[in-house]
Amino acid sequence: MNDSSTGTFSGTGTAGANYNVSVTKSIPVTFTNDGNLTVSAGTLSLSGGGSSAGTIKTSSSGATVQFTNNGTYNKLATGLTSIDVTFVNNNGAIYVSAGTLRFASSLQQTAGTVAVSDGATVEFVGGLNLAAGTLTGNGTIQGNIANSGLLSPGSSPGQLNVTGNLTLASTAVLLFELDGVSQSVNYDYFSVSGTAQLNGDLRLAFVNGFHSNATYSQTFTVLTASSLIGLFANVNNGQRLFTLDGYGTFVVNYGASSAFTALTNSVVLSEFIAVPEPSTWALMLTGVGALAATAWRRRRR
Repeated sequence: MNDSSTGTFSGTGTAGANYNVSVTKSIPVTFTNDGNLTVSAGTLSLSGGGSSAGTIKTSSSGATVQFTNNGTYNKLATGLTSIDVTFVNNNGAIYVSAGTLRFASSLQQTAGTVAVSDGATVEFVGGLNLAAGTLTGNGTIQGNIANSGLLSPGSSPGQLNVTGNLTLASTAVLLFELDGVSQSVNYDYFSVSGTAQLNGDLRLAFVNGFHSNATYSQTFTVLTASSLIGLFANVNNGQRLFTLDGYGTFVVNYGASSAFTALTNSVVLSEFIAVPEPSTWALMLTGVGALAATAWRRRRR
């Protein structure tokens, strides 16, 4: 690992090197990560000048600095890591496995993934505008979210908490996975402390074969906010929605006219109806055919 006179920061001089930052490093240029960057301790300072423990920052010179991630950024250490420069996630991955990762400037994501683990926090001081890619995990997100990509609470399954408002764009996808009847333990749950403005598509999927145990009487509260406004583009309140795997349909309840009058600020799935297996359809059709043949023979007598 070296800091050359021209500002190169590399492990072997080739793209895809792995960096484990446990000491203070100062990089006087824009940094592009094509490998794996793990911040385990110490300071990574961009553009030189000054330093603050656990901080990726710019100098006091006022220079414009950008951190571009095309690889993997891992936040493994407990405590606070603050990124005080513009962070661009281009087809990369940001994993917050422990502690708090704070984006004090802005995060621009045009592709890739942001994932926050259980017990960890990612903070967006200026909010998050997710133009594309995926936001997922079991931890906590602090700040307002404007989502145009895929928002998938939980980690098959789990609970994602947002301290702030949620705004879904017309291109947004909100995905929930179901593996049982216990909220956040067996099926995904999304908790929003502020207002959730719905739009885009709601999508549902069974995991681990739970479709065979789902029943008409079960209910699943998958999202709760302090206020719920707007409509999903693909399903209105009270309408049925097919699961992605095609195993059946749920009634989707939300908003002021929800059948669950005490949960008007929640999205509740109910009244599951399974789609018969192809073999069941064949038996049904065989039975119908037999009845029709019997009726025809009786009319011939």
